[in-house]
Amino acid sequence: MFVALDGQPVHAVTGLEFDPALPCLVFIHGAQHDHFVWMQQVRHFAGRGHSILAVDLPGHGQSGGAPLPSIEALADWLLALLAKVGAGGTASETQYNPDFRRRLTGVSRLSASARPEPKVGAGGTAPAGSAALMGTAHFTRNITLIGHSMGSLIALEAAARAPGRIGNLVLIGTAVPMPVAPALLEAAQKNEAAAMALINQWAHSPRGLRGAYGSLGQWLPGINLRIMERQKPGVLHNDLAACNAYVNGPAAIARLSCPVTMIAGKSDRMTSVKASRRLAEQINRSRLVELAAVGHAMMAEAPLAVNQAIEQALAPTHPT
Repeated sequence: MFVALDGQPVHAVTGLEFDPALPCLVFIHGAQHDHFVWMQQVRHFAGRGHSILAVDLPGHGQSGGAPLPSIEALADWLLALLAKVGAGGTASETQYNPDFRRRLTGVSRLSASARPEPKVGAGGTAPAGSAALMGTAHFTRNITLIGHSMGSLIALEAAARAPGRIGNLVLIGTAVPMPVAPALLEAAQKNEAAAMALINQWAHSPRGLRGAYGSLGQWLPGINLRIMERQKPGVLHNDLAACNAYVNGPAAIARLSCPVTMIAGKSDRMTSVKASRRLAEQINRSRLVELAAVGHAMMAEAPLAVNQAIEQALAPTHPT
């Protein structure tokens, strides 16, 4: 579906028709990527009691505008998007308000200029400038943010900024801080093709590069490289610089109030499992799932294991 936000079209894959009355799973991609990295997860969770938003960040995929330069700005943008589409609205506002449901049902088919402003928002308080989107609704913490790599930093920052809205956090392939080597930053600025080739190699485990994964008939490194190649010029350097500059991680961790599940690949050469272990020790009510022989591109290399870890995070027995 497409939604107009701040005058720009935002693209998100929903699997099925988006229903704001349901608990919402929000999938946030990493640097130089778009929603397509989540297709195994979208297919798995669609129609299983959740609404889904696999978003294209600004300037990525089919979303308009320029890429935002900081993790903090991206977190504010994400919270504004959730408010715009009504994610996290209570059942009384969504299920029993025919006007609201009639207007939201057509959001994916309306032009950007014609799309309506929904009445409900994504939780307690709106980011600056979005108060008008929130209306007078009451909210529940039934939003789960699921972020990969750069997307995990966005999810962390958004959950910390809106503790009353986010009920669950899943961080995949994450490290806080997430430094980027100066040589890679320079390559991303001066020779995107070379930088993408390096990242594509590092993103996959040795087994993944050899094709020893469960997705028969698919060449995962080739698919990943194509996703990267279709992003706009300049996006890669912008994203890597945003990750490198993010220093608010410790403060965000201190403000978290929801359970956190971390998923790490033991063969991840970009965000090491050691970094995930250190981070898990810093987060209250956290759980770390380690996947053997899996690299950074774990949603594609080990989709069944990643989906199972997300399901466990959503289970009622997960600590609250």
